[in-house]
Amino acid sequence: MPLPSGAALASAVTFAANFLIYSAIYYTPVEKGYVTVQTEAGTLRGAVRDTLAGTRYYSFRGIPYAEPPLGELRFQAPVPKSPWKGVRKALFFGNICPQRKGSIPIGNEDCLYLNVFSPQLPTEETPQPRLAGLGLGEAAAEARAVMVFIHGGCFSVGASNFYGPPNFVEHGVILVTINYRLGLLGFLSTGDEVVPGNAGLKDMVAALRWVRNNIAAFGGDPDNVTVFGQSAGGIAANLLMLSPLAAGLFRRVIAQSGTATIATGSARNMADRSRRLAAALGYRERGGGSEQMARFLRALSAKALTTNETAALSPEDAGRVFTCAFTPAIEPDVEGAFLTEAPAVLHERGTFSHVPVLIGSTSVECLFITRVMSRVMSLPWTLLGATSGQLSSERALADLSAHFAARVGPDIPLGSAAQRAAAARRVRRFYYGSANRDITADDADATADMFSDLLFNSGIDKTVRMMSQKSAEPVFYYQFSFSNILNTVRGFSGASHADDLPYLFFSWALPRGSNGAVTGARLTKMWTNFAKTGHPTPEDDPLLSVNWTSYTPEMPTYLDIGRELQLKTGLKERAMDFWHDLIP
Repeated sequence: MPLPSGAALASAVTFAANFLIYSAIYYTPVEKGYVTVQTEAGTLRGAVRDTLAGTRYYSFRGIPYAEPPLGELRFQAPVPKSPWKGVRKALFFGNICPQRKGSIPIGNEDCLYLNVFSPQLPTEETPQPRLAGLGLGEAAAEARAVMVFIHGGCFSVGASNFYGPPNFVEHGVILVTINYRLGLLGFLSTGDEVVPGNAGLKDMVAALRWVRNNIAAFGGDPDNVTVFGQSAGGIAANLLMLSPLAAGLFRRVIAQSGTATIATGSARNMADRSRRLAAALGYRERGGGSEQMARFLRALSAKALTTNETAALSPEDAGRVFTCAFTPAIEPDVEGAFLTEAPAVLHERGTFSHVPVLIGSTSVECLFITRVMSRVMSLPWTLLGATSGQLSSERALADLSAHFAARVGPDIPLGSAAQRAAAARRVRRFYYGSANRDITADDADATADMFSDLLFNSGIDKTVRMMSQKSAEPVFYYQFSFSNILNTVRGFSGASHADDLPYLFFSWALPRGSNGAVTGARLTKMWTNFAKTGHPTPEDDPLLSVNWTSYTPEMPTYLDIGRELQLKTGLKERAMDFWHDLIP
């Protein structure tokens, strides 16, 4: 792989310098002043800040939206935060939820916090739009649209702290970022009413209820809330559309690189995984059933539960290319359930919140596999059956060739192992031309496309097709293909998983007028336009230079977000038709 040019290296250094400077401003307690806001639970003291571009905004970090899920509250639905006395400082981020950083457990169970960044607070001239349910205040002239971001990370890692507000407050919207319980602590399920599951998703509902009841105090419009997320966050955003618990708490949804119908969108075997992990931790069934197992797990430390999550996987699950140990579950039909039917069933029936949606993916979600197969890098995580350490390109190729059905089949949602194996053979023929020949480094592009379609694109496309058929609300479909300095995988054509996020959140650090900065400005403008109006390009705009029309069964349009914006039809049409025929 050639070394970067001098210009590219200088650009990288400039970005790094700007990022470090802004990070120092953003993460240190140096403020330009303080401000207080009254919420239902009490008074908050926030900070007055400026973006690097000079836009004033108001920062409230580490706001508790639920009681700490400790003791008997572990694994249970969140409990609203009790009122506090006096003024609570909202100057620093709250704890991140327990997770692993590499092999090291980090975080704290007292982690149910959110952050609010507002470009304008209510004043005497512009009073609160209303405090939901209380009817206080007159309608403000400019109640702000609200965007609630749900981070990704396989439902096992990540935090709200990593996603800053500059690009959003500069477009006049309020950004809310939230923490939610992860891994076993957020998605344990006993398969019955004892621990029905999806505590992490119920955290999101609680956060949205908090927004509904309190955002007016920050200058926001509680009736104009857009939920958006990436990867697991995109899955969650789509799942919120399917849950009766979240109905009416948002007006629009943006799902980036994830919907409820992709491979990690939901699982029916969470109870099996929970029992398997409990056994690995020393639990022995003595006739006490789910209650006994839940008590056993509550007695263990969060560190023990986080460290040993992979012990939950069955041999088949452990052989999958990507496996999130604990993910959303289909719950028993009990009071307070978040999800009781498969997402595909609910989509097909039209049983979801009919709101405008913006859905898409990067052009090659699994582009990093191309790097592995080109011997540019090796993977420092579990992939293609490796249980630890790094997987070289030679081992990856040999393993995939020899165990293709075992690596690909489990992610094909068909009923039996025999059906999945037969489907895997069809997949191999489609992408490699034969079900028998060896897979080599020359097949890097085909392999990246195959895994991208298997794990992401087929499920996302299915969601788009079903929603466009069942809902009268618009569905805006996109592909992010731009490749530049902020991409994680460079030197190859296309954009990999999560390559869109830096342009959405961090493009302020790029030189003004550069291709990366322009792409970031376009992306943020379309996302915030959608949050404000329900349309990403509501009017002529020289920056956007396109009228993004919605996807319909008759006209399957999508927007390609590359160096230029191009409206096209039939995204990956041949491959998507293959997958939809393979998985009815």
